[in-house]
Amino acid sequence: MNHDMTLPEFKFIFYMEWGHRMWGRLVGLAYILPTVYFWKKGYFTRSMKGRVLGLCGFVFFQGLLGWYMVKSGLEEKPESHDIPRVSQYRLSAHLGSALLLYSASLWTGLTLLLLPIHKMAETKTPHSA
Repeated sequence: MNHDMTLPEFKFIFYMEWGHRMWGRLVGLAYILPTVYFWKKGYFTRSMKGRVLGLCGFVFFQGLLGWYMVKSGLEEKPESHDIPRVSQYRLSAHLGSALLLYSASLWTGLTLLLLPIHKMAETKTPHSA
């Protein structure tokens, strides 16, 4: 495919992609492990459980979408001299869903931090457990 690519150029791309995959796995763990812990401790309200499950599902979807995007770059093109590329539509979907996930996470966090006073009494905290 890229016969004129040098080994340092390949290593740069390889480690960028590897780092991106590891970062994605770390983000996934950062969502799922605290979710399991806080769920078992009973810190989530009923409405919060649905929101947290949705966010964890969205993290999983983001990983699948990333894999689907990379898969598009590995498919054999009809022209053998074609430069390997990922689908720009899948790339845009992966980026857009990452921004949506970030926004939903921020919104969820801010709604918890800025709870009205009457709602704070209903929320279970570590001190009231």
